[in-house]
Amino acid sequence: MNVVFLSPHFPPHHFRFCRNLKAVGANVLGVGDEPYESLSEDLRTALTEYYQIDDMHNYDALVRACAEAAPSYQSAPSRLARRSSM
Repeated sequence: MNVVFLSPHFPPHHFRFCRNLKAVGANVLGVGDEPYESLSEDLRTALTEYYQIDDMHNYDALVRACAEAAPSYQSAPSRLARRSSM
């Protein structure tokens, strides 16, 4: 299973969703606007890949990030996830 997780760094405790997805065998691709180096060590370990984009509201940038990752996994993402704290 391939899962794209949007803004996996926010809120900070949501890295657990990525960690648990990875634990059940999912490839977890993170897409966010924070530099990779600023992600927590727990989150970096939980992600299979991470793509930084400038603006999370830019649909074309989100599509490009997913398209760039797709050939690595032999299939399109199975899920698109964004946990909301609201």
